[in-house]
Order: sequence, then structure tokens, then C-alpha cells
Amino acid sequence: MSYFNNLPLLRGGLESTDAYATVTSLLSTSTRHLFESKTSDEVFMNLAIQAARRAESCVLPNPKVGALITYGDKIVGEGFHSGPGQPHAEVEAIRDAESKGFHDFSKATLYCSLEPCSHVNKRTPPCAPIIASKNFKRVVIAHQDPNPLVSGRGIEIIRAAGIDVCTGCLQSDAETMNQAFLKNQIHRLPYITLKIALTFDGKMADDKGKSQWITGEPARHLVHRLRSQADSLGVGSGTIDADDPQLNVRLPSGNLQRKIVIFGNPKARVRSLRAAKANGLENIIQIPSKKSLKTSLRHLYRDHKICHLFIEGGAGLASSFLEKNLVDELVLIYGRGIVGGVGKFSLLRKSKRSLGQTISFTPHHVELLGSDVIMRGLKNVYRSH
Repeated sequence: MSYFNNLPLLRGGLESTDAYATVTSLLSTSTRHLFESKTSDEVFMNLAIQAARRAESCVLPNPKVGALITYGDKIVGEGFHSGPGQPHAEVEAIRDAESKGFHDFSKATLYCSLEPCSHVNKRTPPCAPIIASKNFKRVVIAHQDPNPLVSGRGIEIIRAAGIDVCTGCLQSDAETMNQAFLKNQIHRLPYITLKIALTFDGKMADDKGKSQWITGEPARHLVHRLRSQADSLGVGSGTIDADDPQLNVRLPSGNLQRKIVIFGNPKARVRSLRAAKANGLENIIQIPSKKSLKTSLRHLYRDHKICHLFIEGGAGLASSFLEKNLVDELVLIYGRGIVGGVGKFSLLRKSKRSLGQTISFTPHHVELLGSDVIMRGLKNVYRSH
């Protein structure tokens, strides 16, 4: 993950000061040297990526996209895509600049965290022709869109208008932000995040099956923010039988519904479940116990348009997904302390793997949140080509 992911997004305009100088003035001397080693294109592209991250909730099936317009060293417009049916980031940036009185784009540079779209038959018009009509001096793009309906066509339209186009700027950072979208487009499968709450000795519950609560309130608030970035939540029938969770997204701004995928057959009638009441019965999807998980995931993507499945099942479901190598991202939350016992509800309890056969992943984020330790890591990384 790039260090620059944590930098604040500047709001510029015709009245703004030198954006590069403003950013560097916020940094310590040692960090400033690191920042100044980046090219101006990388600095501004980083800010475009940060703009994309401002989307408050899941934007799937669309990608997160941010755009920034500069004139010299000044930021004159910015925008991000907030969700399906909403204006795209590039259009938002152009509108922002024009609202401030900036109309001559012939000496301006547009930074896009993803190739501008070129396809029609969707709720918003294609961005590439709009960008071409504004006659930008330069357009800098992080990476090509793997969507076969775009896949370089947006770049071709802009170049055909005589605009200088540069691609590949902070490509890895931009791709990291859109892992779910990239997997959807390349593999036609939902992206899988597995969240597991564990005691410090690796138990998902005590030997009586009690797991509420292993983690503290700050960590539980974090889980709701993570849920908000997915379009569906997955859970096993065992967890439904034991806890009857609501499985919606509860944020300070309000509650959000999600599609709920139940793996297995709960004992209670589905319409009586708290998850059905919180999310709507029409959003409950059941996967029979004997159905192949890989086949089920293809079915969920193709027939139910599920793009990012956030799994919060118990030890059995989590172990099944890990054993079958279906997990893309792990969120491990360690809390409570050491519970001991025989580990009846431990992860992969029946596994006979040796140290040389461990299921490995690459941690990219570790933090202390209250008394809990949060670790996030990737098992699979998807690239645009």
C-alpha cells in the first residue's frame, strides 16, 4: 500500500495556492523529501485516488474513480463517483472547475484514476467523448479499464481528439483500490472478503460456542464500515441458528440493507429471521449445503449480480472457503484475551497441514483499535491486464 494513501485531499480552485507547495508544507522534513521524490503527475494522481476513496459506501458494480483537473500547479476541479446512476468522476471534476469560472481546458491536465468510459446503454453518458470535446492539453490515466466494453476505447477517443494521453501513473495504487471490480471484470466472480474475530489464542468462540463478544465496540463499528463497502454479506446456517444476526449495515448516517447469502439450511423459517426483517425478504439468498461453493459463487455473480461478498460465517464456513482457496482478502480481528480450551470452534480445526503447507496471505495493514488488533491481508491480487 502506498504511503501517500493517507494524505488529505486538497480542495482547490482558481483562488487556490500552489497545490504542491501546500501538500509538502503539511509534512515533516523526512517525509517531505520522500514526497518531493515523486513527480508532479504522481502527486496529483494520488490526490485523484484519494478523491475516489471519498465514496461513502459501495459503488459496485461500478469502480471507484476519482478525477482532478490542474492548471499549472493549481487544482481547479475535482470529482469522484458516488455510486451507480450518479455522475462519473471526470464529469464531476469538469463541472466543479466550470462552477468556479474555469472554462479554457486547452492548457489544463485531467488526472483520472481509471480509463474514462466509452460505452453507451447505461444510466450515464460516456465520459471519453465529453473529455475529448473539452480539448484538454493532457490526460493522465492510472490504468486501462478491463471492462471489455471499454478496454482502451476511451483512450483511443481522447487521443483521436489530439489530446496527449499518458497511462500507468500510480497504476498499482489505483488497482489496489478496485480489487473487487477488477476480479468481477476479469473472472466474472464476486470478490470474497473473509472477516474473522479471534481470541489471542486463535479461538472463534469458547468451547460452549459463545462468541459475543470477542471484540470491543470500536472494532464492531469498523466491521459495519467494512460491510458498507460490500454489496452482500455471507453467513453459514450454523451462525443463523446460534445468533440470528441482523446482518445489515448500521452507520451513524443510518442503516443500509444488503443482500444476504445464507450457506446451508437454517432451522427457522427464513421470513422469521432478523436478517430478513432488517434487509428485506427479497434480499435473502439461500445456497443448499451440498452445492459446490465455486459453482455457487458463479451463480451469485451471474444471477444475483453480487460483486463483493463479505463473509462473517462461523468456523465451518470460514474453513471451507479457505480450504477451497476462494478467499481474496482476510480481515482478522484479535480481541478479548486467551480463552484456552480444546478449540472446538477454532479455524481449520480438522486440518492436518504442516508448517510447510500453511494457507499464506500478505498482510498489508495492522493497527491497534481499542484493545483489539486488526490485521488485513490479501490472498489474491488482481491487475487490470
